[in-house]
Amino acid sequence: MTLGRRLKTAREKKGLTQAELGRLLGVTDATVAKKICAAPILPRSKN
Repeated sequence: MTLGRRLKTAREKKGLTQAELGRLLGVTDATVAKKICAAPILPRSKN
C-alpha cells in the first residue's frame, strides 16, 4: 500500500477532509491532495 493510499484511508477513518488534515499537519489541502494522488517518484537516470 502506498503512502498516499494509507493517508487517504486514515483520513477517511477519522472523518477528516483534506483541508482539515492539512491544518492538523501544518500544510495546505493542496499538499495533502498531491501526496494522496502522487505517482511513485522514480530515481533519475544517470546519463
